[in-house]
Amino acid sequence: MIAYESLSDHEAASAVPLDVEDLVCVSRPYLALEDLRRIAPGRVIATVPIESDPGRQAAVMGVGEAGRHLAILGLCAASTINRRPGRFAYLARGARVEWLAGPTLAPQEGPLIGHAKAAFTTSRKATADARLTDAFSGEIVARMSVCYDVLPHRLLTRLLDAPSSEDTSTSPEGIPLRETTPSARPYGKPIPLERFRLEPATGTVSAELPVTAALCPGHFDGHPVLPVAIAATAMTTLVDQAVAELYPHARWLAGPLTLQADGFARAGETVTFTATPTRGMTYRCVARTKSRTVASVDIQLILVDPVTLDQSVPPVVTAVR
Repeated sequence: MIAYESLSDHEAASAVPLDVEDLVCVSRPYLALEDLRRIAPGRVIATVPIESDPGRQAAVMGVGEAGRHLAILGLCAASTINRRPGRFAYLARGARVEWLAGPTLAPQEGPLIGHAKAAFTTSRKATADARLTDAFSGEIVARMSVCYDVLPHRLLTRLLDAPSSEDTSTSPEGIPLRETTPSARPYGKPIPLERFRLEPATGTVSAELPVTAALCPGHFDGHPVLPVAIAATAMTTLVDQAVAELYPHARWLAGPLTLQADGFARAGETVTFTATPTRGMTYRCVARTKSRTVASVDIQLILVDPVTLDQSVPPVVTAVR
């Protein structure tokens, strides 16, 4: 159950269960929020699960996973004020995520609560501001602002039914694509990046990800498309591997992360991810198929000395430049 300490008595009393199954084009298990409730028009609250290992991030949740849950929470909030009936796809086109909690290697002891407030700027565009808080301390763990393109389900279907410039009729193994029954927490599994490569001269890292329907359950049923949040998580995973190679004794926290989404990667396509260091420990990450850019992420890293996290004094965090 949700802890309502951060809400006023009136807001807590007015929070009612929200079922978005007939309102949005994402479903479980991609939508993993628990006890989703509507507080007011355009405002929702939910318990946010931790599904995946944060890797070398000195945080209770990876920044990519935080972005996924908060973006979904934001579109749920938008669905409560969409004046048009029916199911809609809320396509995240741009986002900024900030991780605000201090570094830690300890597991999360209590529930994480997500709040989101959304608004429509036009009939086809919406925005949302969301935050992730610790239910016990009230500390804001992360926050996100995101903008969406809003499409009726029929238009999304028409768009995804259109032939791609790349052949997606079969999987790379030649087996016809079909959706299978996913496991209970498919998004808790590590993203299966392949062909990891580090270029010593530039520090650029790269990897590939063959997109399969098994990577997309609950994301546009019947039209498996790699979720942009999973593409972003793949890019942070790539950066995580770069840290392991270049700074093997360090952990890291995400500074500001900005995302731009430009297109789809469908099942049967292969996405190539690259992460290039620029300045101030910032990585420019790009996800591309053979013919187009899917998404890009700029993420600033803050390297953390894990030894300090085992001491009773506040941890020392150092940005390596």
